[in-house]
Amino acid sequence: MTRVKKELSKEQREQIIRLRKIREEMQLSQEQFADLLDISTSAYKKIETFERQISLMVLKKINQKLHASVDYILYGEKEGLDATWKAVLNCNERDKMILFLRLYQYFVHVKNENYPLPEEEQANLEKIFRMADDL
Repeated sequence: MTRVKKELSKEQREQIIRLRKIREEMQLSQEQFADLLDISTSAYKKIETFERQISLMVLKKINQKLHASVDYILYGEKEGLDATWKAVLNCNERDKMILFLRLYQYFVHVKNENYPLPEEEQANLEKIFRMADDL
């Protein structure tokens, strides 16, 4: 019994191209990248030659080990720190104050290892909005 090789879709090919781009930006060979992902070199080469699609296991390892965006690989969406920082700089003063207060509150909770219940968090958020409105 012979297996019929299934052709990858255009979207799956684009995902593989983005994966290869990540590997190349890291200046890693296919062998090094395969080792990093705990898969065989031949399995990884089959991905880059469009003989095999990217598995969920590989996506999970990419996210865990490389902290790479799975959204970027799957959908091409890549909002990096620069885009986030630009959005913060371009928002109005009220929104900047809300962001600052929420970050401050978050780090106070983390430092004190005190994590509020959802209803407490909602009350804190409402307090932040009132404070920002008073400015």
